[in-house]
Amino acid sequence: MALVGDRLEVRPHGNMRIQRKSLRKPSAANAGRASAREGTMLDTWLIRASNVSQPLLLCLAVFGYLYTVLPVYQKELLSEQIAAREIELTRVLRAIDATGPTIQLLESERAALETQLLSLQTQRAEAERHVELLKARQSTLEAKNKELDASRAKLVEEVATVQASAKAFSMRTYHDSFASSVSIQYLRGVSAPYEIVEAPTYEAIAAYLLTPFSAVSSTLALGDSKFIESAASVPRDVKDEYHAQIRAALESRKDTLARSQDDINALFIHIKERLASATIDPTPNDRFNEKLFKTKADLVKILQDSRKREWDRTKKFLESVAPKGPNKL
Repeated sequence: MALVGDRLEVRPHGNMRIQRKSLRKPSAANAGRASAREGTMLDTWLIRASNVSQPLLLCLAVFGYLYTVLPVYQKELLSEQIAAREIELTRVLRAIDATGPTIQLLESERAALETQLLSLQTQRAEAERHVELLKARQSTLEAKNKELDASRAKLVEEVATVQASAKAFSMRTYHDSFASSVSIQYLRGVSAPYEIVEAPTYEAIAAYLLTPFSAVSSTLALGDSKFIESAASVPRDVKDEYHAQIRAALESRKDTLARSQDDINALFIHIKERLASATIDPTPNDRFNEKLFKTKADLVKILQDSRKREWDRTKKFLESVAPKGPNKL
């Protein structure tokens, strides 16, 4: 319990306060002190109110900004944006109005293009129909072309066969004529052996024996063979080809087709010796040298046999170079 001014305060435990008014009348001094205390209390409350009012004013300011200033600013901003959009919209509408003729022109062009497209589609369908017809014709033509190609190939093959046969026949015909021309040389000079034994010489013996090389070479030197009449119709290229083959064969087999000079010289010496030994007549009284007669006959037979062997060699050579193909009809 305590006396505060004209009040008696009882302060029990805790915060509990008990105030009691004094029954006595306050004095002037007490009144002044009370007035001072009341002024102090007022100031305290004013300070407290001021402290409280500042946050309230801040809240009010924020509230006023949020619900008055900011909406007005946003409204003005939206108004400016709306005005800009209206200007843009006006410009776009004017542009749309300006493109109206262009749109109409494009619409007309689109209609024309659609019409043209329909026409092209019709033409395409017609073209496809024609293409199908052409494909069918092409297939037919290809089949006919294949048949023609097969026929032409067969004809070419037959022509080639006929040409090859004709060439072979011509070659064979000319070969027969050429071989006959060579054989004629061996039929000439039938009396030559008798002349040789009467006066033997190396040149006469060499000319009479007529080796295959000499016989064929001399026939080639005479030019085209005309022993067979049909050989005259043989083409020039066939004759040249045959002559070339004969020359090549002669050159490649010259050593075997010719006769060495030693062989001819040995035969010449043998004839000379036989004649010399038969000159002496063992029976001079009968005026007929039978030994010489028989010796000459034997020498003639030797020369004839030698010539025949050369002719056999020549025939073998001609048979070896004879063209393969059909024989002469």
